[in-house]
Amino acid sequence: KIRLAIIFLLVTLQIGVAFSKLSPPKKPFEKEVIKALRSAVENYRANLKEAPPVQQSCNYSWSSWLAGPTCPQRNLIPVQLSSDSTPELKTALNTANNLGELLIEELRSIGQYGSSMVIVQGNTTLMSNSYGNINITKGSPKPESNTIYQIGSVTKVFTSLLMFKLQSLGLVTPDDYVQEFYSAEHPPEYLVQNPFASSTTAGTTFRSLATHTSGLAREPPCHVYGTCTENQIFQVLQLTSFLFPPYMQGHYSNLGLSLLGRSLARAYNYRTSGAESGSKSFVQYEELLEKYILSGLGMNSTGFSYNQEIIDHMAVGYTLSNGQQVLSPDNTVEMGWPAPCGGLYSSADDLAKFLKFLLLANNGFTGGSANSSVLSSDRVRESLLPGVTLPDGISGYGSGTWEIAYDQGFVTLTKGGLTGGYAASLVLVPYLQLGIGAMINLDTGSSTDAWTAQVLEVVRPAVQASIEQLQPTVQPGLPPNFEMFLGEYIYEGTTFLTISEWPESSAYLNGTVYPFAGEVIFQWQPNQDMPGHLITSFMYYPAPGSPPTSCFNEYGADFPGLVYFQQVNSSCTDYTCFYVSIPDNEWFNIPKAPPA
Repeated sequence: KIRLAIIFLLVTLQIGVAFSKLSPPKKPFEKEVIKALRSAVENYRANLKEAPPVQQSCNYSWSSWLAGPTCPQRNLIPVQLSSDSTPELKTALNTANNLGELLIEELRSIGQYGSSMVIVQGNTTLMSNSYGNINITKGSPKPESNTIYQIGSVTKVFTSLLMFKLQSLGLVTPDDYVQEFYSAEHPPEYLVQNPFASSTTAGTTFRSLATHTSGLAREPPCHVYGTCTENQIFQVLQLTSFLFPPYMQGHYSNLGLSLLGRSLARAYNYRTSGAESGSKSFVQYEELLEKYILSGLGMNSTGFSYNQEIIDHMAVGYTLSNGQQVLSPDNTVEMGWPAPCGGLYSSADDLAKFLKFLLLANNGFTGGSANSSVLSSDRVRESLLPGVTLPDGISGYGSGTWEIAYDQGFVTLTKGGLTGGYAASLVLVPYLQLGIGAMINLDTGSSTDAWTAQVLEVVRPAVQASIEQLQPTVQPGLPPNFEMFLGEYIYEGTTFLTISEWPESSAYLNGTVYPFAGEVIFQWQPNQDMPGHLITSFMYYPAPGSPPTSCFNEYGADFPGLVYFQQVNSSCTDYTCFYVSIPDNEWFNIPKAPPA
């Protein structure tokens, strides 16, 4: 006990030193920066011919659980945009660029800084610009797209993505327990006091770490820039306890993501080579992330270690001391054990590659996919799913550690980063395949968050409008034999489906599907046809102008749905040879009725 007390005291002293280095002083200028950015966006919106509506609902009064707020329509076919696809988009991107200039101008009163921003849509970079100067020296150059900044806690989403990668290799599952890899057999042993259970051994899963639901404290012993060894950290953890039962609620934890990264490395080694931590053959977390994520994406300016080449390409990191711009003492300091929670640096070029990789996994029925050599599209999409909802009901933490918000009718994923001398922010709107990345060489997380939020406020409506304007007129069209399926499908006096040509578009058919009221449209799904069984597939949706319904109703009971038209044999074209099946409704082989 005396030995533990001494270690605790020494580590506490290190925490104090580290915390003083990382925690920025109060920054009154940040309020002014946010105010200026917001004012510029409001002016932009006021000058639009038709301002996009504000859509936000978190206080809806439910009359029944199916009669919720109107569900946003999600029937756009993905479209790859370019920076000049529409006049609206060109104007929005120009305004986004002006916001970057405004940010640096607002910071002039406290120093000379540099920043970079990239905006991507699908596989295209819509904008990549830099502003200000890479250091305080008079006449220093403007940052470039390959200029390097620390990205702090943005590292967390990479760490969680590594978990999904190792899962795809069959080496881990999200429900693996930390204490399997930090145990008496594999020291140091993971022991956190659990006042909410009969055992003092904490049952901490990888999933709970990735979603910030483990119940662990926010910061690791020695903080992120401390110099404690892993053994010292775990000895101190024995003297700590859960803040709440695991999975009870969300609580942001640098300790949790540090532990996740280090546990993933142990799991990889124990389940491949059997190498123990500390041995020469042990593969560290940093090496795994480089091998399985960064290298495959070509992110050559992203990493953890600072050699001279990296330093030469960095924007110099600054902080404020007594209101004066000073060199950050953590400018090129490697984090050590807590690196999985915030130790990466990167560039605008590399963040663009990362954003495109994530967004291409959301290409839907068009056949697009993520870089499958790095991670399959389904695993990428899984990493973007919600993990835990926070009390407001419109924000939370994701399965892959993203911070998720429901913003203006769209699920929006964000992740900010702050270190000693730098700040970064990423934003994703998966449905629109829209991504934004921003970095600055000043530890001002509030400013970068406000920057990306206001740029999104400008760009998102323009991207949505451009996709709507550029929807393909015939996609995918109709099958050559579609006329054979037209008619009514009736069984024991009940009409289960009607289908006919749609006067409003030659790309769709229309009709009804029992028991849903109202008209539906049918869209051919050639990728789901089964030619060997003479089956042609259609997806049905509510027809334009249909009464609005709730998301629970639409996604749980109504739409979309698949129907399969089957021909008994290829030589038979009489109505008696056709049947329809609607799996969602458990109706199979409904016969086609004779023509009227």
